[in-house]
Amino acid sequence: MRTGINEFAEKVRECIEEKLAEEGTNYTVTIQEKTKNNDIKLHGIAIRPEGLSAVPLIYLENYYGDTDEERSVEDVSDAIISLSRELRERTPAFRMPDLDYDNIRDMLRVKLVNNTSSPQVLRNMVHRDVGCGFSLTAYIDLPRSSGLEGMIQVSRELAKAADYDRQKIMDTALYNSASMDPAYLKRISEMVLMDDGEDLLNSEKRGEDSILVLGHESTEFGAVALYYPGIKEKISEIVGGDYFILPSSVHELLVVPDNGAYSSSQLMDMVMSVNSTELLPQDRLADRVLLYRSDLKMLTVAEDMEHRSVLDITR
Repeated sequence: MRTGINEFAEKVRECIEEKLAEEGTNYTVTIQEKTKNNDIKLHGIAIRPEGLSAVPLIYLENYYGDTDEERSVEDVSDAIISLSRELRERTPAFRMPDLDYDNIRDMLRVKLVNNTSSPQVLRNMVHRDVGCGFSLTAYIDLPRSSGLEGMIQVSRELAKAADYDRQKIMDTALYNSASMDPAYLKRISEMVLMDDGEDLLNSEKRGEDSILVLGHESTEFGAVALYYPGIKEKISEIVGGDYFILPSSVHELLVVPDNGAYSSSQLMDMVMSVNSTELLPQDRLADRVLLYRSDLKMLTVAEDMEHRSVLDITR
């Protein structure tokens, strides 16, 4: 019977310690549990040479599925030691930034999370509810270096310790994301065929008959682009009115014009199918479908709007 991930992680940690001790080198080997989107917990292992403050965190879930034998734990340990050394060699020396507000202000960004599936994240992090069951959370986007964690979540504890104004943090983080990671809106057919596509947000062309992809230029956590100032209204102009939003992942959203080609229930089935078969748990955003009503300038859950319409008709 295969061991659980916690037991597997401890076996790998002990094996790595033994191998490094045989070399006569002084390392600290620790297991760190990280809570990701949708409260998914990943187990990382850090091999820290004496005197080094930041090291790559290598996630054990990447190795766990293929190991059952004790010999396999040794193989995994060898692979992690080798990868850790390789990453340290090609990663510039990294120092934790001064977390004073003036120093981290330009590094603040936001990402979109699902309120229902990420309760622990929302309990611990500075965030803003944006409706329809979603919230924005703030993070500090560190200079990207291969193998290092690329962000520091702005937790409530950090905000209190550093005396951050939470409202200011969220306003600045959203402004920076919109400025530094501009949104794009492209036809999905062009992206599939051409690996790119024309950005309709910066074009005179319309997209009322196309399924569109909404994201931002850094690609990671691009679903947040929907909440950039003026984006929802701009999309409505491009598609010629109302549209559905399919929360296909935390990285991109699909925009489907409400032109009668699809019902919200059909679209919901599509989202649920993709979520259950094609996405990693931490990349899922939601099973629900959203509807933007151009006459109301309002984003709502499509099922809720349909229910309201039925009530209005039968009242």
